[in-house]
Amino acid sequence: MTLFLQGYTAFRQYVDSYFHSVPKKSEGVLKVGVLSTAMINGSGIIYPALTHPEVVLYAVASRDASKATYYASKYGFQKSYGSYEDLLADPEVDFVYISLPNSLHFEWACKSLEAGKHVLLEKPFTSNAREAAALVKKSKETGKVLLEAFHWQFHPQRISKKYGEIISTDAAMTSTPALPPGNIRWQYDLAGGSLMDMTYVLSFTRYALRASVPDAVLYAKATPSREDPRVDSAMQARLRFKRPNVDPRSDTKINFYNAMMPHIYHYIAITDKITGKTHYEQFYKGGPLWKERGESYWSTYRYQLEAFVDKVQGRHPVWWIDGDDSVQQMESIDAVYRQSGLPLRPTSTMLA
Repeated sequence: MTLFLQGYTAFRQYVDSYFHSVPKKSEGVLKVGVLSTAMINGSGIIYPALTHPEVVLYAVASRDASKATYYASKYGFQKSYGSYEDLLADPEVDFVYISLPNSLHFEWACKSLEAGKHVLLEKPFTSNAREAAALVKKSKETGKVLLEAFHWQFHPQRISKKYGEIISTDAAMTSTPALPPGNIRWQYDLAGGSLMDMTYVLSFTRYALRASVPDAVLYAKATPSREDPRVDSAMQARLRFKRPNVDPRSDTKINFYNAMMPHIYHYIAITDKITGKTHYEQFYKGGPLWKERGESYWSTYRYQLEAFVDKVQGRHPVWWIDGDDSVQQMESIDAVYRQSGLPLRPTSTMLA
């Protein structure tokens, strides 16, 4: 369902941006530069920016100058560049959105930070935990904002703490239709693999448990790709996290449907095991997190941009994913790969 939902999100945001666009941008507007012309850009930054009063689509870069020119004209960017270096050299760019292949995240996020740009970086954060730690260190050294784009965490939907500590979780994610041969996600050198691309499952598990890294990976089985046995076309894992002393009995079962794209449709079903009664919760705006802020038509990406801009502008965002959490996410991914017998995704030569 993943690719279908992402495509639908882009279409819906396109329609929403047409009917709810901000006709006039505010003072102190932030100019975004986009590195790549990837499919995710529409959902991830272009349409959210059109409805944000403090962001303008300023520049886009591709290694193919003609492609960048066409892309800029299609989506309304003011400038286009035939190299990533040229975009980063533009002093007008305030922050960059990076949606390059996984293996290039570390390199170009580093170069962006060094160029004095804030960075909104698509998941997975980097190729492995070593890169993640180095990138967070670079962010602190430069004093620039760095955010891993786990957009779903910024949505108003929330699991209430009133139900107590979670004892166990079960999460799954699939890609429909199947990714075609030759896709970058099948390429080991580009840090491909199902665990890398579907890192949402691990992220949601850690989020629900409010946990850092697993105490142990009890089981991990990878289904090797036909194109490269180092790449996982599927991954199953069982993790153990250190938890506070809680009653091992659970009187409540919670089912969170469509946590990844809750703006399209979601529900949180809370079932009392004793009475058998179930009630449902849904939030598309406001809620305990955003309160009076937000609109029902906002996607998870739009809420994410709202928080990112708040951080860049020196305001306190209502939700944030700090660098330590992103490092822990990559440490968790590395631990699963080790247990499965597959190699870690390759480290950038910048750290050689």
